[in-house]
Amino acid sequence: ALARFGEKWEIGAALPAGCDLLLVWGEGFDLAWAPPKARTIVLDAWENAGRRGKADDIKVGGGGIREIEFVAQLHQMVRGGRDASLRTTSTREALDAVEHAGLIDAARAAELRAAYEFLRRLEHRLQYYDDQQTQALPRDDEHRALIAEAMEHGSWESLAAELEAHRQRVQQAFNALFEAQA
Repeated sequence: ALARFGEKWEIGAALPAGCDLLLVWGEGFDLAWAPPKARTIVLDAWENAGRRGKADDIKVGGGGIREIEFVAQLHQMVRGGRDASLRTTSTREALDAVEHAGLIDAARAAELRAAYEFLRRLEHRLQYYDDQQTQALPRDDEHRALIAEAMEHGSWESLAAELEAHRQRVQQAFNALFEAQA
């Protein structure tokens, strides 16, 4: 029923991460024309995140969790109709499957897995503090020090440096999806 309301890539982009993508997998599904439109969706999301004060959000901000999920899901949508090994709702399993299918190289897959694990661990530490459902980085020094300690870093600066390194690698992987189409 959803297929009547949009293009397959639009439906896939609208699905929350972890949704069953069987809705959009098709035998001859080809997204060769979709990456520019898909990139526009993500760039709009970044712009909206910035306007809502969420540019430092580790989930929806640049180099965040959503970009890792997008990398995995785009490959699933393009190849999932022909390759059943890509059909999983787990981002971790999808990254493994995408690597094993040869769609991304082992080094990039390892970087994405490491970033995903780091960002999810950080997300949980942020949420433990004051029992809040948040992915926003703290602004005050005391909160930053507590989060750094919880992440086994000696200082906020050390944690922030590791976070930035992961985010840069995620953005490189994300951008590579579109550079390959150029």
